[in-house]
Amino acid sequence: MKFIHVLKNLVNSPFKFPKVSYYIGVKKYGTPYLIPHKKITLDITPLYWKTKWSSTDYRFEFNPTISLVFFNLQIYLSLTPKYPHQYWTSFLYYVRNTNEILSKQERINLTIKNFPLIFYVFGKNRDSKKIDYYPLILKSKYLKLYN
Repeated sequence: MKFIHVLKNLVNSPFKFPKVSYYIGVKKYGTPYLIPHKKITLDITPLYWKTKWSSTDYRFEFNPTISLVFFNLQIYLSLTPKYPHQYWTSFLYYVRNTNEILSKQERINLTIKNFPLIFYVFGKNRDSKKIDYYPLILKSKYLKLYN
């Protein structure tokens, strides 16, 4: 999904806006597959993702980024959510698999129902903890009907 489309869909979505990470300094960060070698380079990389077993089995690969290299100096921006895999995969489901005619609340309810983000994490003592990521990645006003 192109960077501009990601921004457009994020601005008015039920998802919290991800943190904008940045770096300014000596050339350090590359796009998903290479570090820029030219003296002047502008790379705008989209949200990288793929599907695995079905058309809705989304796999996150790389955050959307902008990189400007001027000789050996770099300005690098990245949209970096706190829980990137859960955030981007549910965002992709919301954008690609729910009907835009529906309200945002209806669309996010469908996303929660059809694309659950409940995981069990096991600790050192073999104890398990249930984590539901939707309360962590959605704006609070869209969690009203969510239990």
